[in-house]
Amino acid sequence: CFGTLGAIALHGVRNMGLEFGDCAAVIGAGLVGQIAVQLLGLAGIRALAFDYNAGRLALCRYGRAAMAWNLGDGDPAEAVLELTNGRGCDGVLIAAATASSEPFALAAKIARDRARISLVGVIGTEFSYRDFMSKELSLVVSRSYGPGRYDNDYEGRGVKYPVGYVPWTETRNLEEVVRRMS
Repeated sequence: CFGTLGAIALHGVRNMGLEFGDCAAVIGAGLVGQIAVQLLGLAGIRALAFDYNAGRLALCRYGRAAMAWNLGDGDPAEAVLELTNGRGCDGVLIAAATASSEPFALAAKIARDRARISLVGVIGTEFSYRDFMSKELSLVVSRSYGPGRYDNDYEGRGVKYPVGYVPWTETRNLEEVVRRMS
C-alpha cells in the first residue's frame, strides 16, 4: 500500500545524485521522509533527519538515521558540520509540508558547496539568493515518482522511454520499491 509513496521518496533520493558514502539530510520526517531515510541507508548514504515532531524523529533513529534533530531544539548547523567533518551535506531532500520557506533556509545552511537540493514536499518558495549563490546550490523539483509521470503517451498509451536514456521511470521506481518491501 506504500508503493506510490515509496516511489516518490525514491525518485526524490535519485534526484540528489548521491553515491555510496555520501551524507544526505531529509527535512520533514513524515511518511515520505521516513521512507527516504531508509532508502538512503539502503544505498549506503548517511541520512540526517530534521523535523519538529519527536515521535517522527524516534522512528528515523529506529530507521538508522545517523542524526535525528528536533528543529525546536535550535539550529543544527554546528552539529551537521561536526558530523560531516566540516563539509556539510552532499544532498538535501525536502519532504516537508509547510507554507513557510524555512526548509529552504535550513537546506542552504547545512548543504555543502555545490550540493543538490531535491524538493518533494510542498513548502513556501522564497529563498535567499545569496545563500544559494554563495554555495552554487542546485535545486531540482521532483516530478512525483519519476519520468513518465504526467506524460499522456507514457501513462495513457503505454509508450515506453528507451532504458538506455531513461533507466528509472515511474514504473521502474514503483517496481523497485515494491520489490524491496516484499
